[in-house]
Amino acid sequence: GKVRLVDRDIVRLPDLQRQILYDEEDVKNKLPKAKIAAEKLKKINSRVKIESFILEVNSENIKSLLKDADLVINVLDNIETRFIINRACVENKIPWIHGAVHGSIGISMNIIPGKTACYRCLIEACPPQEKPIPIINTLPITVASIQATEAFKILTQSPDVNTDLIYIDL
Repeated sequence: GKVRLVDRDIVRLPDLQRQILYDEEDVKNKLPKAKIAAEKLKKINSRVKIESFILEVNSENIKSLLKDADLVINVLDNIETRFIINRACVENKIPWIHGAVHGSIGISMNIIPGKTACYRCLIEACPPQEKPIPIINTLPITVASIQATEAFKILTQSPDVNTDLIYIDL
């Protein structure tokens, strides 16, 4: 019944080829991604309470952002922020679904504290980041579909929750 969106960025033209909630009007108006996403999602289902925060996730605000969360879904391109989320979710025993894309490669992994490996188990240190990140435009929606499916399974306590890293090469 409640979704909390957090993003610090505004919509830019290169986002449109891979992020389906946004359009050219959003780019022209230089609107924040979290605000636009919240408005558009409210039109899809007005019964869901949607909160949006236009800020960068950091060690100081992560605890308040995770307050009352049953699940976290990561769609970040920032590895350091993933480490912050990992630490907070593990400490607070909140499951989170990590997703990442690069070129033609996509991954999704459910991180369930006490049951699966954590993000730091996979990546010990931040590798150099490539900007802009090259992405085949169909890959983010493919990974997001897997993440959404896993979210439903986790939230409904399905016995079929995936505990392995899913690796996709388009």
